[in-house]
Amino acid sequence: MIKTRTIDIGGSTFERDVISKSVQGWTREQVHAALRQTAIDITGQQAKLGNVASTVTVDNSSFKSVDQAEKKIVVLFGTMLAKAVVAAVQRALIATIEASTDRRTGALANLANWEWILVPGDGQSRRVDPFNIASMAINDRLILRPLLKYATAVNQNVAGGRRGFNFKVAKKAKARKVRANTGKGFFGATAELLRRDSSIRQSFSVYAGFTRRFLAPGEVATAGKGGALQTGQIVLRPKRRGRLS
Repeated sequence: MIKTRTIDIGGSTFERDVISKSVQGWTREQVHAALRQTAIDITGQQAKLGNVASTVTVDNSSFKSVDQAEKKIVVLFGTMLAKAVVAAVQRALIATIEASTDRRTGALANLANWEWILVPGDGQSRRVDPFNIASMAINDRLILRPLLKYATAVNQNVAGGRRGFNFKVAKKAKARKVRANTGKGFFGATAELLRRDSSIRQSFSVYAGFTRRFLAPGEVATAGKGGALQTGQIVLRPKRRGRLS
């Protein structure tokens, strides 16, 4: 039996097919074998249609192969997940900018003043339209950087001021003595919001930082007084994919 459900990934809605079978009277070994074979069959069928599996999660782990499955197998196809995460980053960035700065020209919150750069693990970096990327490998990075020379400086002012973003630390994190997420600028706040979305966290690492390689044109922000120029960035990196075999 196939049931179609609606799921939310980073604020984007998708349909998910859930396949269930009656296994009354089956042995555990038979159930496991049927689970694994169903995943392999459907994935193969979709591959023939050009819809390649992008992420495979086995029993909530991306490190287990399908032949180790005991409870469930979740397969995400194509590049829809990456596009959903990109859209979520852009929405969160605009929201955090508008929440932490005073609008004058509106240029900072205008996505036309930002660009995405794909940094392949084995190739030349290039500017891209993130919604037209065919695929991303495990060692690839997708970077969002500003094109405005003052964007990073404004972010630093936000982080060091009264409008900086503060996030509560979970009890488990406190037990590990993780420092409080306080005084973040809009770069750091955007990354933190995405990391707190479980639908994104299981497939992508999202973090904010600074780059000297991809400086904004005319960049004015520095790493401390008299330091080197640096531009803020938000980075997406695919997590390890599960294995079909």
